Amino acid sequence: MATYIIFCDQRISNSHTQNYKILYGFIYIFVTSSFLGLFLYEQMIANVMKNIYAQIVLEMSKFRHSFS
Repeated sequence: MATYIIFCDQRISNSHTQNYKILYGFIYIFVTSSFLGLFLYEQMIANVMKNIYAQIVLEMSKFRHSFS
């Protein structure tokens, strides 16, 4: 919705420099937020994978002890 409003504003106003400033500002915000999102998402996945790995190792050690 916000993107649509920005692009409408861009069409209405005549000065090209202002339009490009708005457009580049929007692109910059979008790119930075998506990079930040990816970074946080990666951190989350890494934590989940670590937990799963720890759980697997724990189960394997239990399994080994039950045989010996």
